[in-house]
Amino acid sequence: RALMIAQRTIEQKDALIEMQKPKVRFAEAVTGSDGSILIGELAKLITQNGYEIGRTRLFDWLRRNGYLFKNSTEPIQKWVEKGLFETKVSIIHTHHGEHEVLTTKVTGKGQRYFIDVFLSGRG
Repeated sequence: RALMIAQRTIEQKDALIEMQKPKVRFAEAVTGSDGSILIGELAKLITQNGYEIGRTRLFDWLRRNGYLFKNSTEPIQKWVEKGLFETKVSIIHTHHGEHEVLTTKVTGKGQRYFIDVFLSGRG
């Protein structure tokens, strides 16, 4: 009887390991990334791993949860200081003059953070 219980326990653990493999591969891929990515690229990473969220819905989620300003793509300073985001300012030259454009990127640390949020079901 003890042998049957042990065998059932092993089978349950094996099934759990198989179920977790995609999540582990996803987390390992992001952990190895030191570069920053655009928020749209983060949405693609999350979607590729079974968590349906597009660029627009991810932006909405980030705004609703206080990571980005309400009507902007600019991150809240608190999250920049914590290392989740970085911003890049570019100068665009048009026939109307020069304009500054702010691009928000998710750092490697931010990618790991948000992936953990979505993998844990908090997203």
